[in-house]
Amino acid sequence: MPLSIIILDDDAVQVEMFNNIFRHRYDRNLVIPAFVKDGDEALAQLEKKQGELNLIITDISHPGVNGLDLARACRKNHPNVIVLIQTAFGGDEYLSEAKKYADYLLQKPYKVHELTDIIDHLLKI
Repeated sequence: MPLSIIILDDDAVQVEMFNNIFRHRYDRNLVIPAFVKDGDEALAQLEKKQGELNLIITDISHPGVNGLDLARACRKNHPNVIVLIQTAFGGDEYLSEAKKYADYLLQKPYKVHELTDIIDHLLKI
């Protein structure tokens, strides 16, 4: 069964990194990424893809609904969706809040293998 992923990041460098990972490391039949530009679009995709979506990757800070609010909504309305929050924020307030709602938390900058290890684990490869 493929891993369906929503990626929410407004940083062009991060988006390119994700594109490279998905294009070069994973078969298109195993990982199906969908990129969104803001939290509102991510919420709409969560509703649209109910039952199909396995993972959402979000930054804490971005336009529209922020990553923490998105993760809260995920936990409340889509408890089977795995939440990965990535952040450059180091403050205790943000990190403790993120840990409440995220299955995984990656602090930027992180190494690509930290992300692919998580995806590999979810794919059971």
